[in-house]
Amino acid sequence: MPSPFEGFSWRRTKAPGSTEPGYRTDDCFFLDAMTGWAVNSEGNIIKTSDGGDTWTTQAQFEDVYLRSVGFANATTGWVGTL
Repeated sequence: MPSPFEGFSWRRTKAPGSTEPGYRTDDCFFLDAMTGWAVNSEGNIIKTSDGGDTWTTQAQFEDVYLRSVGFANATTGWVGTL
C-alpha cells in the first residue's frame, strides 16, 4: 500500500526566529496553501498570507510559552500554552 504522504516534503519557512537559546516554534496551522499561523516559545502568534514567505506578528505575550494553534475557520481559532 503506498504512503498517503508520497510527493510531500518538509521545507524551511521564513518565520521569524530568535537569538535566545532554546527558542522554538512548536506548532503551525494552515487553513489553505497560503494562509497559516504559528506559535512559539517566546509567546508570539504569527501569520502568513503568502504560503510562509513572509510572516507578521499578530499578538505577543510576555513570559508565555505558546505550544499549539488551531482554527475552526478563518475567524475562529485557539492557542494553547503550558
